[in-house]
Amino acid sequence: MKLSNNRWLRAATICLMIGCLWLLSSCAKTTKKETPPRPPQQVLNDGTNVSPSIYRTDEFYQKLTKAYPGLKSLLDRDSRPDSFAIPGLDQTLTLSMGHPARLSTSRQMDPQGLAITDKYIIISAYSRDHYHHSVLYVQSKKTGLHVKTIVLPGDSHVGGLAYDPLNRRLWIATKRKHHAALAALDEANLDHDNFAKSRRAVAYDAMVLLPMLADASYLAYHDNQLSVGYFDKNAAGTLIDLPITATGQIIAPTAIATNSVRHFYTEKDIQGISYYKNYLIFSQSYGAQDSKLLVFKNPDNHGDIDLDRDEVIASVNLPPYLEQIKTIGPDIYLLFESASLRYRDTFKGFHADHVFKIKFAELLKQGTSATTKNQRQ
Repeated sequence: MKLSNNRWLRAATICLMIGCLWLLSSCAKTTKKETPPRPPQQVLNDGTNVSPSIYRTDEFYQKLTKAYPGLKSLLDRDSRPDSFAIPGLDQTLTLSMGHPARLSTSRQMDPQGLAITDKYIIISAYSRDHYHHSVLYVQSKKTGLHVKTIVLPGDSHVGGLAYDPLNRRLWIATKRKHHAALAALDEANLDHDNFAKSRRAVAYDAMVLLPMLADASYLAYHDNQLSVGYFDKNAAGTLIDLPITATGQIIAPTAIATNSVRHFYTEKDIQGISYYKNYLIFSQSYGAQDSKLLVFKNPDNHGDIDLDRDEVIASVNLPPYLEQIKTIGPDIYLLFESASLRYRDTFKGFHADHVFKIKFAELLKQGTSATTKNQRQ
């Protein structure tokens, strides 16, 4: 009888162990299903991460359209590449500030400006710790792959970029001795600079002070002139047009109130500007609220335009922290800073670690209704 009881005890113990193992296996499977997808494997090019920091491309679009379903009809995924992973968000090999400058890795780069040339997609970024030099990330327009990183002189905010296709010159919003300024890099300099070999900051080909502006926050090229804007989070911003000479130079007056400078007042929180045919497009963003694109009719290079919100003919809600925009052909390219480590730590919404494109014609077709259709989910 005792032996029989022992057999039953062994059998019960074995059944209990099998049940526990099955339960543990089920929990493991459930936990696995609930675990968020692993981020893409990190790829480095000369000490700078060049792979997406958060999302693989398909996952990026899934998350984006889930949060903003109204964007589905606006996205252009037909032309390739359909997006560009923003480099350097996890780490960027650059130079330390001070003398002598030394090789140093920044983990606080924040993307700001966007320019597109015949060959390149160029993104400017500054380091939030102000211990590192600002940089340009240069990517192939054809493949989306990272070509190189150009290290800039100083730690300026570099809030805007503009490419002059006639003079083949890239303009950069910067500062000099605490004054607003524009710096220029000729295309030959862009092509030949090799930080991986020189370990030096690039030398600018030109520098222009802008004493009439408190800051140069964003830039755009249009009709042989540069539009330079000043961002203000509390009041209307300022936008001025500076003509470009036949030799590619800019001669800036000492004050806005001159006949040679056209100036306008904009909505507050303007982060970027772009042109398409007879339209003027602004990006508007500040803080964790949804960003917006605002489209105005621009019949005469915005010489007579009233930049009052009543004149907006199309708009759309976008994720927060939109920075510079650029219109190329039928598309608007959009750059966000929300995937920088600063906002990954403090902002719980969608983190845009890719530059992506929306169809301008589709945005116009939807008009201002696109804003109400595209409320954040």
